[in-house]
Amino acid sequence: MKTTYSIHITNLLLVSLFLIGINSIFAQSYTVPYSGNNSITTCSGTLYDHSGTNNYTNSANGYTTIYPQNAGDLIQVSGTTSGESCCDYIYIYDGVGLSGTLLWSGIANAGTIPLVRSTSGPITVRFTSDGSVTGQGFALNISCCNACSCGNGPSGLQILNSGSNYVEISWTANAAAPQYLIEYGPVGFTPGTGTLITTGSTTYTITGLTEGLQYDIYVYFDCNNDGSISGEIPARITACAQQQNYCINFTNLSGAGVTCTYGSYSSPYSYTGVINGRHTVMTAADGYDPYSSNQLPCVPPCESNSVRLGRPYSSSEGQSITYSYTVDTNQNDYLILKYAAVLYQMAGYSSSSQPRFALKILNSNGVELNSACNSFEYIAGYNTTGWNVYSSYIYWKNWTTHSIDISQYHGQTILIRLITQHGSSSSYFGYAYFTLSCGGNYELRNNSCGNAQQLTFSAPPGYSYRWYLSTNPSQTISTNQSVTVTPSGSATLYCAVSSLNNPSCSFTLTADMNTHYPLANFSLQQLGCAFTYEFTNLSTLSNDGITPNGSGDPCETYYWDFGDGQTSTDENPTITYSNPGTYTIRLIAGISSDQCQDTIFQNITVADFTPTILGDTLSCSGVNHVLTVSDGVTFAWNTGDSTSSIIVNPNNTTTYSVVATNSTGCSRTLQHRMTIKPSYNTTFNVTLCQGDSYTENGFNLQDLSQIGSSNYTLPLITSEGCDSILQLNITVNPLPSINLGEDFSTCFENSGGIYLDAGGEYDQYLWSNGGTGRFIQVQDSGLYSLTVTLDGCEATDDIFISDNCPLRFYLPNTITPYYPDGINDYFMLANTNGIRSLEINIYDRWGKLVFESKDINFKWDGKINGEIHPNHVFSYRLYVMGFDTKRYVLKGTVTVL
Repeated sequence: MKTTYSIHITNLLLVSLFLIGINSIFAQSYTVPYSGNNSITTCSGTLYDHSGTNNYTNSANGYTTIYPQNAGDLIQVSGTTSGESCCDYIYIYDGVGLSGTLLWSGIANAGTIPLVRSTSGPITVRFTSDGSVTGQGFALNISCCNACSCGNGPSGLQILNSGSNYVEISWTANAAAPQYLIEYGPVGFTPGTGTLITTGSTTYTITGLTEGLQYDIYVYFDCNNDGSISGEIPARITACAQQQNYCINFTNLSGAGVTCTYGSYSSPYSYTGVINGRHTVMTAADGYDPYSSNQLPCVPPCESNSVRLGRPYSSSEGQSITYSYTVDTNQNDYLILKYAAVLYQMAGYSSSSQPRFALKILNSNGVELNSACNSFEYIAGYNTTGWNVYSSYIYWKNWTTHSIDISQYHGQTILIRLITQHGSSSSYFGYAYFTLSCGGNYELRNNSCGNAQQLTFSAPPGYSYRWYLSTNPSQTISTNQSVTVTPSGSATLYCAVSSLNNPSCSFTLTADMNTHYPLANFSLQQLGCAFTYEFTNLSTLSNDGITPNGSGDPCETYYWDFGDGQTSTDENPTITYSNPGTYTIRLIAGISSDQCQDTIFQNITVADFTPTILGDTLSCSGVNHVLTVSDGVTFAWNTGDSTSSIIVNPNNTTTYSVVATNSTGCSRTLQHRMTIKPSYNTTFNVTLCQGDSYTENGFNLQDLSQIGSSNYTLPLITSEGCDSILQLNITVNPLPSINLGEDFSTCFENSGGIYLDAGGEYDQYLWSNGGTGRFIQVQDSGLYSLTVTLDGCEATDDIFISDNCPLRFYLPNTITPYYPDGINDYFMLANTNGIRSLEINIYDRWGKLVFESKDINFKWDGKINGEIHPNHVFSYRLYVMGFDTKRYVLKGTVTVL
């Protein structure tokens, strides 16, 4: 692996602020007449209803035609309106008068009037009011567009994909548009104040978004090709950076570590189990809650599911869900609970009887942990002030984010319990929706970067906040989740973060107020022998974009391109290349929602580790040779050496081996065989026996019969030019003479045994019966052999002795296997002397064969098919051949008792 270059490219994504719709006190104002019509020629100013900035009056019906100042320009208007919700209207027509195409219409309380552009030059605005209810009216900002040839804005805007920090969008291409502009910001942001992106593509991935946050995304044709949204008509879509950090699987109500209970209002923990309707997983398809006038979604924005605890059902019941969670503050310092609730107040009842919704944090034994900070309870009609009202006594609370500080419980298992109770009367109810996720670690996130004139910081969600500076701690500069300050190298920013339910439960986070840049950097290491590499992200923050600021704080986003089509957004990825080669690694590190990014390139060469041993493979004996390993950093030779090169001078053919290891820990075992031809003046002293052959070391001597010593010389030249003279001294010893005599027969019964004599003195004796002396005594017939050794040479002879004594047989006439006592349990021969072979057949009284054997040492236990048949008489026939070659037949009976 070789790094060829490393380059930083800093790309500061500058956020441009556009001021739209701000009229100076000197801007021209115009009004639509109460009745009839008028016309104006202008490219600026504000058009009001007939009463100007005052409330309009009833029964109005007039219109105004606006002409551009320059021929070819197009009039465009946008603004706000506030009035009656049903019967007062604004109409905007293309061209002169009311006969043109209706471009936009809406009721007077519509709120925002989008940018509307004419297609022919002038535009006509009409206003009508009925006979009742009036309001502030409308205000339209007038402007002109002098390059609108590419149309009135993109179509087909849609979301293709989204994740925890990105949204991918696309729209329909327009060949007339020089380029496209994308502006985005949190839902409700004012166009012109968001993050602006220029692109030539019709698809784009917006990265660096905040997880769980909704964004308004505008896409424009940049008809003027000036990078400005001024005068352009947008397409708009709302998207979410999807919530991802679900450290608790809160929708798996039957999963491990989740306990659902139900019971009555006064005893919601009586029974354990999931009850449909009382413990319910909701999806976006469930729409809106019925007791919120269809304003409360059952699932919060940016999430796909929620859990409803309880139900809109009149019954005196209660239920709970408890989640077990082991706290690891290396990963998460706080939990995020999003909840919404509906409570039906019981008029005239005390708080102890009212419907309620509560959260409690318990230890593993069920004991509540810090109830003042970690718990809350909403009781219908008692602490539901400010909630929305559906009808009398039915209150609903829209989705609220409430974070729970768990940083003091590291390593502990806690219980997160949510409870709803319907009220003591069966005619009321109380239920809640919720989601659970993890918030990560506490930090003040700097949402600005680069050479910014202002720095915007955000604190963790779901708390109350007080921001202040180290230079004036008593002055509160903001109580919002975010704050904007001027960069300062000498001041520190503080945020006192406190619980929504109890301001005394608080902690403080700090941040420096320096300008921040990302500084991309990484290292890599090959893992083992495969093409697998582990990348360690060393990216950090810099105050100047050149050197780290020493804080050790990491960047926020990472975009890897490994040069072979593989990409990753992991902080420390591990990837495997398919093939060797040289690849360019690119890492883009970003901060502040990717407003600032830094890019570093690094080349790596991916190559297989294939070392070899270089050196001669053929040599003369005793000549020095150098063996060298071609690659590696450490070496372990079987010679004990540990260098890449060694010197060897073998006298014999030798195989050398080495374990070579490279810098990544990959090891290869190599072998190198060096063949050595015999050296000159080599003498071999060999002792053989008469009749042996010698075919080693280049000699070919067959059937050596001459007794005594002989000398032979063989001159050789090896392929390497090594002269060799081989001297062979051979001593041939005679074979020992042995004769046991002719075969004979005898009656061992009469003789009591005979002795066999080897007939001479030898170095070693080995008889076939295991004897190792010159003499052995034999007491049975058979073949006896003897091998003797003299001066390392062997000879063998044998003799057969047969027994010629007459055979005697004894077979019992009765056996008692039914009473096994070790006496007379088997039908068998008492002795088998002199018997060469036999065959025994036993029959029952009907002549059926019940036992047979050819084993000289047969034993019959009286069993037939595994069973003993006592008090039966069996007949037998015994056929015998003796060593004297005589045949015998015996007949008889045996009684089994």
